[in-house]
Amino acid sequence: MKDLDDSGLRLLAYLVAHLPKAKPHDPRTFVGYKDAHDALGLSLLGSSYGVSLKSQGLNSLADWTVDHGLPGITGLIIDREKLYPGEGYFKLFGFDEDPFNKWANEIARAKAFDWSSYLNPVATKPKPVICVEHQDTKRTSAIWRLIAHHEHPKESLEWMEIHNVIAIGWSETGDLSDLVPEDSADIGRRIRDVYPDLENSAQGGPSLWNLYHEMQIGDLVIVAANGTRRVMEVVGDYFFADQNSQLIGYQHQRAAMLTAMDADELWDDVGRDVEKGQNQRWTLAKCRSSADAQRSAYMEGGRFEVRSTAVERNPKARLDCIAHYGPRCFACGFDFTITYGELGKDFIHVHHRKDIALSNGVYVIDPIEHLIPLCPNCHAMVHRTRPSMSVEALQELIRLRQQVTR
Repeated sequence: MKDLDDSGLRLLAYLVAHLPKAKPHDPRTFVGYKDAHDALGLSLLGSSYGVSLKSQGLNSLADWTVDHGLPGITGLIIDREKLYPGEGYFKLFGFDEDPFNKWANEIARAKAFDWSSYLNPVATKPKPVICVEHQDTKRTSAIWRLIAHHEHPKESLEWMEIHNVIAIGWSETGDLSDLVPEDSADIGRRIRDVYPDLENSAQGGPSLWNLYHEMQIGDLVIVAANGTRRVMEVVGDYFFADQNSQLIGYQHQRAAMLTAMDADELWDDVGRDVEKGQNQRWTLAKCRSSADAQRSAYMEGGRFEVRSTAVERNPKARLDCIAHYGPRCFACGFDFTITYGELGKDFIHVHHRKDIALSNGVYVIDPIEHLIPLCPNCHAMVHRTRPSMSVEALQELIRLRQQVTR
């Protein structure tokens, strides 16, 4: 099996970042060929955007997913007029009968799948340019400062590192893509409506506008948490996470990858200050630009190294675990197929009994002994302690709570 090439990896990162927005049975929420071109800064090579994209990551990514038995995530890319993927997608995945439902099922599988172990190589390889295209001019990627979380800074920073996102609050505003704000004042008015008694509501409008509109793929973010700093690179567009993917109430998010850059040195290079017109009190503010900062972030001939924080997940071990236990939550018994029908078929999280986020190196996985299926809610609960709670302890907690509420 061939490894995924650079163009396929970049396209994979872009599609994974879009997955939270995608609704499996609604192609209008998917990605057009031109959308992918614009987001990745690709040149038009061929008679159409579809033909062009095939040679710039689409074909290599599709072949790679098939070779590795992974969900058909390339089905997210469609012809905007037909609201359908190319015929090659159905041929590649063998969709002879009932293709629409099988296509929707592949997108549902892609949304449920943990892509993190495959994403980290994306930014470890040098990129050919140090700028990204922006409105027909060369735009040097910006540097931002994000305050991780006022109440839970350490937990917030760790969560963002593990889940490859940056996130901020004021979630009661709802999805900004639905609000379609014209400026930060529109968001500020929405915040005041839903948080009439909130003291820092004035900071929310500019912070969310920065995340939603001003920030671009390729920008760097200095994430600050009580004196600890990390640098992350933005790799996806704004999205509003669902309740199961939120960060301590922070549902406004962007996909981002942790880098190995020295965050304190970069913070010094920007003068430990924000750009004129920004405010240090904002949760998310653009930093001052300087020659030192650009030299630190963009070295001649390639981009900075990115540190991998994901621990290798073995897809075959996951499948063997589900084959043994079945796609039902071991702790609470929830079965997605019973509740959601075909849409929920075979959907389940797989939990590592050994807390792999705290482990060193690689260890051999026994899919029966080391893995256990859990629903997203129970999976989140066992990880609320560090190291994670045992599944049996959570099962007993659920049993006792049920007795109390009867």
